[in-house]
Amino acid sequence: MDKVFTVIFLFEMFIKQSAYGFKKYFTDAWCWLDFVIVVVCSISFISSRLNLNFIH
Repeated sequence: MDKVFTVIFLFEMFIKQSAYGFKKYFTDAWCWLDFVIVVVCSISFISSRLNLNFIH
């Protein structure tokens, strides 16, 4: 389920960035929250795929 929600948030982030524009996207606190969630989940996913056990 973690991967599913990561993909959903990733799509949402891209859609909002294209709708708002890059600069306006990062002026909204809720968009920052989406961005942080996607980055943290992506780092966790990539580290697990590369067997970097010290990260997660």
